[in-house]
Amino acid sequence: MEKITLTPTGPEYAEFEATLAAIPQLTLDPLTTPIAELRAALIELRRSADVDMAKSVICRPVDVEGLSGLVFQPAVVRHGAPILYFHGGAFTQGAPETQKVCCSWIAELTGRTVVSSRYRLTPENPFPAQKEDAVAALAALVAGRVPAVGKPAHVILAGESAGAAVALWAEQGAPADLRARVSHVFPIYGAFGVRDSGSIRTFGPVHATLTPERIRRMYDELGPQGDAGAVINSAPSSGPQISLLIATEDPLADDSTLLIDRLASSGRITRAVFAERMPHGFIHCAGRSAFARNVIARYLSEIA
Repeated sequence: MEKITLTPTGPEYAEFEATLAAIPQLTLDPLTTPIAELRAALIELRRSADVDMAKSVICRPVDVEGLSGLVFQPAVVRHGAPILYFHGGAFTQGAPETQKVCCSWIAELTGRTVVSSRYRLTPENPFPAQKEDAVAALAALVAGRVPAVGKPAHVILAGESAGAAVALWAEQGAPADLRARVSHVFPIYGAFGVRDSGSIRTFGPVHATLTPERIRRMYDELGPQGDAGAVINSAPSSGPQISLLIATEDPLADDSTLLIDRLASSGRITRAVFAERMPHGFIHCAGRSAFARNVIARYLSEIA
């Protein structure tokens, strides 16, 4: 297994801190705020950051059988296989509209079309609804239903936080012929089912939305079959290469390291990129932080 550590220089970290301080953060308590209010607030908050999108990338809606979301197309598409991306949001909130900055920069930095797909949210839709929607989106993309990408020979799966788990569920739940079309999986600081760990105890109490109690509730809201979907125990031992991005100051950091250990012991090809001093969600700063952009570029370099 390959491990890469990326550490910001003093000026890079100072720029990142200034960026993080300047970007509005969600201040509502996720444990007490009604879910509809939380969802609306997150979409409005992220809409205010649309000015940070990569300027040359065109964003268009897509709504076809099996897949609804947004397509991000760079000015020059340099590579064929598209990236099917799943948003974060603790499985309860988020949408393609809340990921426009990071998806646009992924498209810009890789020269690939990014298709950001919706999936049903909890608690209204317990697991395995999320897995079913992810497999349906993958099938729709491979079948050529998204005009912007035609009928691709292969698809790259990616996702952030809860969406990282959804990306892995897409690969896990796909039938063999569809799974064979997945060339690579890129889970970004994923929520993989760990309810208690050193990183949760260290960084959870100071995180605005990923407190230890919120993390436990996040998995409870997946419903009675949620534990069956825990990625660490259910990830296939064979398949395309998985490259994980881990933010070292993230409550969910240990989720990724435990998954790395599980995959490495099974012999599956795995790559881990550690972003030192970075918190959960840092790729949303890509429009203003050179270090965030550099991490994305280095992380995705194997497919770029």
